[in-house]
Amino acid sequence: MAEGSRFNTESLMKVINEIKRGGVSGVMSKVRYKMNSIGGGYDGWFKELHEPGEDILKEQREIEFKKQPLISILVSVYMTPENFLREMIESVMTQTYANWELVLVDGSRIDLGNAASYTEGEAERVINEYMEKDSRIKYRIVVGASGISSNINKAFSNSKGDYIALLDHDDVLTPDALFCVAAVLNEEDYDIVYSDEDKMSEDGRRYSDPVFKPDFSIDLLRSFNYINKLMVVKRALISEARGMRSEFDGAEDYDLALRLSKVAGRICHIPRVLYHRRTGFVPSDVTEHKREYQQEMEKKALLAYLKENGLPGTVMHTPARGILRCVYDTPGNPMISIIVAGGGNIDQARKCIRPLYEKARYANFELIIVDPGEDEETSAYYRRVEKARKNCKVVDYVGVNRIAYLRNFGVTLANNDYLLFLDPNVSVFEPSAIGEMLGRLMLDDAGLVTGVLYNERDQVVSQGTAIGVGGTYANLFRGIRKGEYGYMKLNLANLNVSAALASCLMIRKSDFKKLGGFSEKFASELCDLDFSLRAREMGLNVTVIAEAAWKVVGGSILRGSQRDMSADEREREQKKEEDLFNVLWAHYYQKGDPFYNANFSRRSGSFSL
Repeated sequence: MAEGSRFNTESLMKVINEIKRGGVSGVMSKVRYKMNSIGGGYDGWFKELHEPGEDILKEQREIEFKKQPLISILVSVYMTPENFLREMIESVMTQTYANWELVLVDGSRIDLGNAASYTEGEAERVINEYMEKDSRIKYRIVVGASGISSNINKAFSNSKGDYIALLDHDDVLTPDALFCVAAVLNEEDYDIVYSDEDKMSEDGRRYSDPVFKPDFSIDLLRSFNYINKLMVVKRALISEARGMRSEFDGAEDYDLALRLSKVAGRICHIPRVLYHRRTGFVPSDVTEHKREYQQEMEKKALLAYLKENGLPGTVMHTPARGILRCVYDTPGNPMISIIVAGGGNIDQARKCIRPLYEKARYANFELIIVDPGEDEETSAYYRRVEKARKNCKVVDYVGVNRIAYLRNFGVTLANNDYLLFLDPNVSVFEPSAIGEMLGRLMLDDAGLVTGVLYNERDQVVSQGTAIGVGGTYANLFRGIRKGEYGYMKLNLANLNVSAALASCLMIRKSDFKKLGGFSEKFASELCDLDFSLRAREMGLNVTVIAEAAWKVVGGSILRGSQRDMSADEREREQKKEEDLFNVLWAHYYQKGDPFYNANFSRRSGSFSL
């Protein structure tokens, strides 16, 4: 009875805290997220298809790699329950890759109100027992109060490994974790290797909430610590970063990951769950306080990262717990060239142009409208805007009426180095959209920057695309309502993608010229995706700004000969373009989209197994 009462009280407190933070709508969004996310089926999926059996583990133990780097696993022990401590140590001892050392630093101490389930000297007794069995285990007791960063730094100084891994004192590694790391290190000399992870029930019997991560995404890392565990880092990089910083205790892993991302040259993601994070044994009131503190420390770490790397901007919390929002400054507020490839009807034209002047906060732009002249009423409206606005230029276009031709022609008229392409059926939804996109584009590591396209029901149309998913490509987060949670809440974070629609796309004019403009071989949205993939091959990032919201109004636009085609004819033309696209980007299909985890089904872009 008492246990049931405790459960109900904790559940109620969780709901109350969620309402305080995000309101009733936020709670409902979270409920829908939990219902629609990868749920109960994951435990069986992992155990049946991905948990290695004894035959595989035996084969791994018999493999001798050409390179066998020593991997030091550092653990800060603090009042760890005996059963959890044993499971953590044994998860290391049963690794199929043998060249490791486990370095434990024990900061346990009796703390009033926190020691009910802990006996002084318990960790020392347990660890000494295992040290007698395995000489690869090292142990040090810290006398006096010290934080987790200090303890990890002491463990690092006691270690000898070529690579360093961090393991929480109550979590466990899968038995093949270090084998998988060693395997990729034999393929290439990586600076950082990280894997997927999941949650494990308190009793260690059930797995849930997998975190299937993308390959390295700098913008996602600047939103939250998606890398987390398992992360294995070359020793020299830890030394160069000078280890953990105590002033960021609570977000020490995040601070380290941010700093390492600046100096690491080669980063490898293993799309496999190699780390189980234990949940459920900490009382909810303690957990809530810890989370709030952690959030503040994460914000502090990200602000420090921006300042230390000369990235002008600020950081703020979002309604989604754990997701940070980077808003970059636009030093000098440079003029940008907004290029609208005209078309559509008069209603779409008004909804595209008016908000640029009446709603958007960023006002330093020239507006170039390339008018194909297919609708007299729309053309007349463009001319009225040109007459009323000094920064608007309307140019009649008489060439091939395809989107690539119109955009490329528009660039020849642009006087500025920052270009924003807008389709004539796209309208500013969020007043800060242009400024936030420009701020990101002005950073040195920027390439293409886009926002989120919503329909008139406030549902996502596209938030970047995944290549080779759902056929040729899939629009990510399609159908999710604005503000609701998608998988891992990724739709509420800035992130990198392989490709994006150019319906609202920013790029430097200099980079546009290097790319040779949009390919005029494509009449469909494949023109946009081809442009993005060529940018990626040139080393440019494709970034989606979550708060840069745009709205698609009035449906799609047919151009030129498309207007006279039947639905069947348009479908045949689309198939021809898809065939060409698939030939041009066959190598991308073979590798798989780096930002859409290999564990997800390729049938759709819904982040499902």
